[in-house]
Amino acid sequence: MRVSDLVTDDQVAELDEGALARLGEHRAGRSILRRSSRPVSSVRRLPGSGQDGSVSEDTGRPVLRIAGPNDAVALMKLKQRLDEETSFMLLEPDERDTSIQALARHLEEVSQSENSVVIVAGRHGDLAGYVELAGGRFRRNRSTTHVVIGVLAEASGKGVGTGLLEEAKRWAAARGLHRIELNVMAHNHRAIALYERVGFVHEGRRVDCLLIDGKFLDELSMAMILPGSLSP
Repeated sequence: MRVSDLVTDDQVAELDEGALARLGEHRAGRSILRRSSRPVSSVRRLPGSGQDGSVSEDTGRPVLRIAGPNDAVALMKLKQRLDEETSFMLLEPDERDTSIQALARHLEEVSQSENSVVIVAGRHGDLAGYVELAGGRFRRNRSTTHVVIGVLAEASGKGVGTGLLEEAKRWAAARGLHRIELNVMAHNHRAIALYERVGFVHEGRRVDCLLIDGKFLDELSMAMILPGSLSP
C-alpha cells in the first residue's frame, strides 16, 4: 500500500522510535503526514501536565498537554493503533515492546528531563495523537532533540498534527534548545512539504537505508535551528 492511500490531512504515523534509544546516537526516524489546510487554532493548548487524555467538555476540541506516567496505558493503546493503521512505520505490529511498566518508566524519566518531552492530544476521552522530543544525553548534543510523532486517521483534518509540531517547537524554544531534527522517507512529498512549511530544511539523504515491502528506500535528513537560540 502506498503512503498516499493511507494518509489524510494531519494524519501522522510515528517516527522511528529507535531515535529514543539514541541521540547520542539518535539518527533515525520517519513520519507520515500531509499538509493541512486547517488552522492550528482548531487545537486547544493547555500548559502543564495531565493524566487522562481528556478533552474540553464545551468544545470537544483536542487538548494538548504534557504526558506523565499515568498516561502509559492510553499512549500504548495509541501506538498500537498506529501500528495497525499503516505499514509506513519502522516497527511492524509484532515488533513493539508492549510493556506498560516500561513505558510508564520512560514517561517518568522524560518528565524529569530539560530537553525531552511527550505531548499528547486528548480527544473524546482517548488520545488522538502525540509528539515526542528526544533530547541528546551528553553535553555535546543535549541542545539537539529528535522528533517522534503520531496522529490517528480519525483525527485527521482537525489540525492535530500541525498543532503538536508547533507546540513541540514552542516547548523546545522555551527551554533554550537549539536544534530539532528528523528523518522522512524521500518519496513522502506531503510530509516534506509540511516540514518545510513549519521551518525544517534539508540536510542530507540516506540511500537505501530502509527495506519495506521488498524495496530499498531512501530517507531525507531535515532539521531546524530554533529562532532566538544562542550559541554556547
